[in-house]
Amino acid sequence: MITQDTKRRFNWQTVLKDTRQTRWVALYASLNVQGQFRLSRTTHELMGAPEAYNIFLDPEEMVVGLSPARLADKNAYEAHTRGKNGGRILFGRRLINDFHLYVPQTMVFHRAYIDNMGTLILDLKDFKSTRKRG
Repeated sequence: MITQDTKRRFNWQTVLKDTRQTRWVALYASLNVQGQFRLSRTTHELMGAPEAYNIFLDPEEMVVGLSPARLADKNAYEAHTRGKNGGRILFGRRLINDFHLYVPQTMVFHRAYIDNMGTLILDLKDFKSTRKRG
């Protein structure tokens, strides 16, 4: 039998829930050494869930733009489904080859944003590495 101390009083304080966004709720985009762009399901849906994307590069600013497109468009890259999480992958190796870009490791664009024209902006000078330290 469990006994209770009825004379004891508690001063409870609420533990606040963490309000920071996880990487799967925020915009997530990365580019790996093979030229594969990976987008989270959330990012893909915020872009309008297109079947394909156009890939743009501003070589002076070193900024990549991903814009929604139809698969039938001339320069559209198909948004392949990747795994069960709903993320998408674009095979954009040609971006690296044609513009001689050096991608030393997987680049995670932690400050990616969608501009007022609906283009996902990825700054090649501002990324986080996924390389493990140690």
